[in-house]
Amino acid sequence: MTHLIVSILHIMGVAIGVGTATATDPLFLSSIRNRKLSSDQVVLLHNLSRVLMGGLILVIASGIAHLFIHPAILHNSGFLAKMTVVFIIAVNGMVFHVRVLPHLEAHVDERMDEETLCEELVVMATSGAISGVSWYSALILGFLIPFALPYGLLINAYLLLVVGAVTSAYLVLSHIIFTPQPEPEEVLAEERFPQAMRWTPAVLAVVVLAIIAVALFETIQL
Repeated sequence: MTHLIVSILHIMGVAIGVGTATATDPLFLSSIRNRKLSSDQVVLLHNLSRVLMGGLILVIASGIAHLFIHPAILHNSGFLAKMTVVFIIAVNGMVFHVRVLPHLEAHVDERMDEETLCEELVVMATSGAISGVSWYSALILGFLIPFALPYGLLINAYLLLVVGAVTSAYLVLSHIIFTPQPEPEEVLAEERFPQAMRWTPAVLAVVVLAIIAVALFETIQL
């Protein structure tokens, strides 16, 4: 019974993380494209960050609980790879709150120029890419735990995905920043209705699918 409860909490944490990360990235891109972060978007980002932190705490706590219930899982390469990714998620979250969010908040409700956006371009691209790739990797690694694939293979595949995502994010953000943008009066509607809110059905679908899929594998196998 304890194993089932811990597994359910673990699944909930991963699902929350995947869903929230999926919602946060479009909101972040929306603020960069509009060259402006409104006070409403700041509040939404903070709320999403709290939800994301809750999911991360659930994953870490339930992962530690799994170690006490089944100490042998410490020798499972898939579990170790997943916990490594979770650690990276935690470090990346701190970077986001220490570097990226304060930089954007310093210019809240102001139209940012290219120089302002470029000051933290590398950090923003890296942090955003790591967040999305890492949460989905944690979800996928839950499927791979039963197959006992080599730790090195799993981590190298993850790092390859991260490098590709960071490079793509940098190119996309650079294109957005250096592409001529409409004047402020032409952007009002979108700033009042963040892109992330339009993704709500997709986010909910991802969360539900994550819960069902991971439940079928992790609850039985861990």
